[in-house]
Amino acid sequence: AGYDQEAAAAGHALAAAADQAEHAPPESREQAENRVSAQLARTDSHSRPQGLVVELADAETRVMMARRFYNDAVRDTRNLGERRLVRWLHLGGTAELPQFFEIIERVTPGSGG
Repeated sequence: AGYDQEAAAAGHALAAAADQAEHAPPESREQAENRVSAQLARTDSHSRPQGLVVELADAETRVMMARRFYNDAVRDTRNLGERRLVRWLHLGGTAELPQFFEIIERVTPGSGG
């Protein structure tokens, strides 16, 4: 029974962290997402139903792909803005350069990472 209570408490803490991350302002979103990742890493993966394990692995893959895609676009945008002709002709506009988005990547056995 104690284990079930611990699992329930961990589940509630994880749900609360996910809710906070979802509603976090853009400037603190990265930190909130990392808290969710850390909270998820602290849960016992062996106690999860197989369907949830598959769903979490799929979601994790999609998040990492989205982060990499976004960071590639940020890198390309920043590189273009640094070109001499772009600066001289003010082709980059006045918008602030985008920032990279970094979250903790969990290395799983057999993932090659």
